[in-house]
Amino acid sequence: MTIRLEPLSDDLCQLIETSGVEFHDGALERLQVAKPVNTSRHAPPMEFYDAATEAMVRQRDQILLELFYPNR
Repeated sequence: MTIRLEPLSDDLCQLIETSGVEFHDGALERLQVAKPVNTSRHAPPMEFYDAATEAMVRQRDQILLELFYPNR
């Protein structure tokens, strides 16, 4: 089984259904109807980088940046 990061609720449902482990009654049903909650500020990603980190990422991912963000 592969567990991804998003949406975690889907992976947890699969885990409950296939693991053979007893979970709290109603856990599967609660996960299936739960709405995702995102508490992030939705700030632009570049606000989270200081100058040194930005330079490191630009150097490491130069080809991706050139392909997808040619004007930066």
